[in-house]
Amino acid sequence: MNKFFNALDKIEQQLCVALLMAIVLLVFVAAIMRSFFQPIIWSVEIAQMLFIWLCMLSADLALKQHNHAVVDVLFKRFSLKNQRLLQMFFSVFALGLLAILLVYGMQLFSSNSLRKLGSTDIAYAWVSLAIPVGAGLMIITLVRQMFQLIANKQERK
Repeated sequence: MNKFFNALDKIEQQLCVALLMAIVLLVFVAAIMRSFFQPIIWSVEIAQMLFIWLCMLSADLALKQHNHAVVDVLFKRFSLKNQRLLQMFFSVFALGLLAILLVYGMQLFSSNSLRKLGSTDIAYAWVSLAIPVGAGLMIITLVRQMFQLIANKQERK
């Protein structure tokens, strides 16, 4: 099971790098073309779509690496047991919020199948799909972290 998650993590990291490179390249080429009076009219919409996907995927990467904002000064004042309880509480709370985001994101995805992305023929559903995919990945990450937290607690007894 660890091999699967490690492969998923690697794919996610490579996808984030590719998305960022694509955004930078697209914006750069669009700016150059604009200076030659040959604007790429779809560049803004595509760059925004790629950026939304990058945000959702990188939010999961940040969660995996515990890089989200934490009020460490307050958190470190608690005992180790209370820190674990707080961490578990916040994880359960975040799971609830992510589940809501997943459900409503799927509804948004299904309702945007006929809408087009700006001046392109791409369905807006591809933009909307980033929300439930990102929420689903973060749910998987939080559940894994909660199991690790429980396993580490049992190891220290």
